[in-house]
Amino acid sequence: MGFFFLAALVILIIIGIAALSGDRHLRTEPAVPADVQGKFTLLLSGCSSRDDIENVAILDREEDAYSFEIMAPEFSTTVTSGLSAGAALKKAEEFVRCNINVTRSQLRRVLGPSGAVVGFAVTPLYPVILFGREDVVDMQYTIKGRAIAVRIRLDPVIERARTN
Repeated sequence: MGFFFLAALVILIIIGIAALSGDRHLRTEPAVPADVQGKFTLLLSGCSSRDDIENVAILDREEDAYSFEIMAPEFSTTVTSGLSAGAALKKAEEFVRCNINVTRSQLRRVLGPSGAVVGFAVTPLYPVILFGREDVVDMQYTIKGRAIAVRIRLDPVIERARTN
């Protein structure tokens, strides 16, 4: 009984600390190209080689108060501001297809705390036979104030399989 009480107490403390940190995770949902409207800053991350699979594009809406920042080394990220929706989406699609195995891409809208769209993400999809699933990139969006931090990594299961 004492061990379970102590374990439950530790878990509650960790949850409490996480809740007080001020960081909140944002949700995403599927989108279609017609949803992408307005002016955007395009953030591109990845494509350091032809077999790089963690290639993503973020379309940051310029009309809102939020700004995206990709949590990756500066040399692996490029930023272009003032793009129309069509130009940003075209460049994003071309970028995420830099890996020769990409079959298509997916577009997701990133929802702010109020549920309004604050941006979009374009990620590559791969043949299921390569990794056991199409979507291999795990993206997390954390907001603090008006800054949205984007963490990009391979799905942990796929990453373990690739390192073995």
